[in-house]
Amino acid sequence: MVALGKRALKKAEKRKKRLQRKKKVQNRKEKLATNLLEVNDSPSFIYKPYNEGSVSKDFVIEVMRILKGFRLSDRSVFTEAQSHFFQSVKERGIDFAINDAVIADHKNLTSKLSGTDHHEFTGRIQVRDTKDEYTKRAFKILFSSLLGDILLEELKKQHLLEKYVPFNVAYIVPIEKSFRVFFKGMLTKKLDKASPIYYSKHKPTIEMNGEKPLIGFSRHAIHRICERCVGDWGTQGGAIDAFAFFNNCTYFELYKDESRSKDQYYFSFYENCVDGYFCGLYPRMILDNYDPSKSYYYRIGYCPIVVNGNFAIGKTMLPPGMRGTPEDKILKKSTLSREEKHKIYKSAENSFKFMNLVKSQDFSGLKWFHDNGVPQIVELPENPYIDKL
Repeated sequence: MVALGKRALKKAEKRKKRLQRKKKVQNRKEKLATNLLEVNDSPSFIYKPYNEGSVSKDFVIEVMRILKGFRLSDRSVFTEAQSHFFQSVKERGIDFAINDAVIADHKNLTSKLSGTDHHEFTGRIQVRDTKDEYTKRAFKILFSSLLGDILLEELKKQHLLEKYVPFNVAYIVPIEKSFRVFFKGMLTKKLDKASPIYYSKHKPTIEMNGEKPLIGFSRHAIHRICERCVGDWGTQGGAIDAFAFFNNCTYFELYKDESRSKDQYYFSFYENCVDGYFCGLYPRMILDNYDPSKSYYYRIGYCPIVVNGNFAIGKTMLPPGMRGTPEDKILKKSTLSREEKHKIYKSAENSFKFMNLVKSQDFSGLKWFHDNGVPQIVELPENPYIDKL
């Protein structure tokens, strides 16, 4: 009886070990299948080395974390159309995916891939011939920016957008069946216990009291400037445009507020008026003698300067017509009636934000300032921008 009991116990132990081995093999198979599913259910990314001296390392880590977690089956992130598009990229390449998407909507490229208004493509592009090189490039730009828009939307959901953008940008470029990701960022410096300041790698300066301090911006000033000159810096296209402006602008004008007993300096700056874009309307609507052969720039605004060490820091930005600006002062001194002044103020206030001006296209306030002594459109003696990022 004792011997029989021992044999039964040994058999039970062997059976237990066999079951444990089978369970381990099954777990390995399930894990392998899950990993394979995740690979097939995710866009493919190739990361390009970045310059740690400029771009925020934390920004790179957060972006890589979000991209690594993308699952095409996740409908809280990707719509069904978007998922189908990116799956086509993985299987057949970007050119096939674009043609496939265009065929699905053969009359117009609409927001079928967008899912929400935030991701909606700007405008509707009439499909002529997808073999046409211009059309193919236009589609490629639009569809390439889609993944960047989704990334920025995720940063926004996680309350990280304003912390990192637009002083850092992640470029996401389709390369055959994958997406190459590379990063750029402005230089940063923390002075004393204040918040960090941001400045261009080209290190523009402004002559002031016999010295030439570097131009720097607070985070608040950068976001204020974006509201004035970029449609939506929370989208891929807007973020890249904003970063390019701050990183490339090298021309700044010094302005002193003579009405104050204590010296207060400002720097003013301009953005290029490009034909074919909304900013191209500025000279057409403001100038009486517009010449399409000339290169024009519109005034963005004024940054009150705080000097700290070797930096002239713009702490905020005052758009043309805001209280304390030269435009505001000439309007107050004018002999116009109260009703006429109010109308100009309302028009100027409407131009404080880019999207408000896009909707109204009311340039009358800016034109009055320009015609009465404070230029809103200028021709600059030299290119104020560095061409390369």
